[in-house]
Amino acid sequence: MSHTTLQQVIDAKIKLTPMMDQYSSIKANYDEHLLLFRMGDFYEVFFEDAVRASKLLNITLTHRGKIGHFPIPMAGIPHHAAAVYIDRLSNLGLKVAICEQVEDPKEAKGIVKRAVTQVVSPGMPFDLDKADSERFMAAGFKNDDQYYLVVIDFTTGEFNGSVHSDCESFLNRLHYYGPKEMMTFMGQWEEEENLQSAFKKMGLLTTYLGEDYFEPKFTEIYTEKLIAGFKRDKTLQNHSELLCPIGALAYYITSTQQLDEFFHIRPFRLINEEGSMKVTLSTLQGLEIIPRSRETYKESLLGFMDKTQSAMGARYLKKVFSSPLYNLKEIDNRHRAIDFFLKDIQKTEEVRDILADVRDIERILAKISTNKANAGDLLNTSKAIHAYSKISRYINKPLKGLIKSLSPAARKKLEELAAQVDLTINDEIGASLDKGNLIRPGCNKKRDKLATLSGNAQTELADFEKRLREETGIAKLRVKSNNVAGYFIEVSKASASQVPKHFNRRQTLVNSERYTTEELNGFEKEILSAKVKLEKLEREIFKDLVSSIHEHAEIIQELCACLSEIDT
Repeated sequence: MSHTTLQQVIDAKIKLTPMMDQYSSIKANYDEHLLLFRMGDFYEVFFEDAVRASKLLNITLTHRGKIGHFPIPMAGIPHHAAAVYIDRLSNLGLKVAICEQVEDPKEAKGIVKRAVTQVVSPGMPFDLDKADSERFMAAGFKNDDQYYLVVIDFTTGEFNGSVHSDCESFLNRLHYYGPKEMMTFMGQWEEEENLQSAFKKMGLLTTYLGEDYFEPKFTEIYTEKLIAGFKRDKTLQNHSELLCPIGALAYYITSTQQLDEFFHIRPFRLINEEGSMKVTLSTLQGLEIIPRSRETYKESLLGFMDKTQSAMGARYLKKVFSSPLYNLKEIDNRHRAIDFFLKDIQKTEEVRDILADVRDIERILAKISTNKANAGDLLNTSKAIHAYSKISRYINKPLKGLIKSLSPAARKKLEELAAQVDLTINDEIGASLDKGNLIRPGCNKKRDKLATLSGNAQTELADFEKRLREETGIAKLRVKSNNVAGYFIEVSKASASQVPKHFNRRQTLVNSERYTTEELNGFEKEILSAKVKLEKLEREIFKDLVSSIHEHAEIIQELCACLSEIDT
């Protein structure tokens, strides 16, 4: 069965409805993407996107009326469950453009303004919490006989580069990272058949950019967003060709995420393999040191040894196994640290119990950076800080100089931040901004006053109803409210003759009459005003707390590095 395509409608020159006209103009800029169009509580997909999405996601394909004689294919997914569906599409190698309502529908004149706020792809998942493994994106460049590789894992902020003297070394490093997506331009690797073949075997999604985006002079504004002050970076001054792939990745990230800054991206690091043994990926896999696939993880030496308690520790352990040390001092330091834990099993178990509460803070930073953080993310950041403080009491002195550690000043700043989070965020299950109870009582006096006013509304309403019954003698008088009529006084028709003159009739129903009074109107305004103000103030307090974490991002990244190494 054939379905209507958007191009058919455009070719027929039929006048589009305002909403379809808006959809068409946005879709024109994202022709190769599935466009999820926000409408109320759903993301809708239309025309050929709807047909495709219905098959891939096994959701119902329906129709949204007609344009002329053309029926409009449509499918939809609920907004609250969108993450599962969106990442299922990106895991299939597709790109998804998320088109949000960027205007309050209540304030809109005519059709609500919409715009694409994010592009999701295999290398840029929608749900940063659920990314099951590293999600590297890569870009490469060749100059003379030198190969340059740059990778970014947007979900954790890891940002690395490497320089290679031959294609084999370049490919080995690429295989090690196993990127989901590769930035390139048409004809970039035309003369490198082995590279093109390797890309296909790896199942890489190849994203083609204009060749200009591999020219540093055209990408400075984007590179600055990822590496502030990059022109003063000595590493990049010595290896200026790295700016070609860096610029391409920077452009891609900034163009798919509508953000002013990306504070969770770690400082760019040039991988120097001088201190570690050079072992190819094929050797590591052939010796079953690291697995060939996720399914064979437990069968590898890495999988067998992996008893880490945190996702961050597991990622760090993989790096340890992939880059064996041969610097004697570093090997000795690692052995002495391991020996410390082996000699005191009780202390080791206590440290492991503490680490069990540490969540993936690197990915939480990514959520905060992309405005996707929730209260649980802030509380988990606080728990990680407390965990490090507890562990430090066990290991700081005996392991000083052997493993990474935070400076006393950094620890103090983070402990103050954790205290601020604990005092501010209500950790009770079900607490939320919408309910007006996410912020702890005692945190803000103005917030507490509004919460009291809003929370006491039902008690005051019951007292008001009781007083009216006594004044009027109408035993079955009720004070009610609904979303349409607001607050009102309901009296049965049999009791209508007892209603006082100052009651203003509002609505007549089959068996009852509804009224309002000046006092009830004032009461309603007070309640509604308190609720709106409470919600607004709680959002402001939450936003300020998120900003505090933003300000401490660099130290939190150090914290992640310390916890990862301790866990490993």
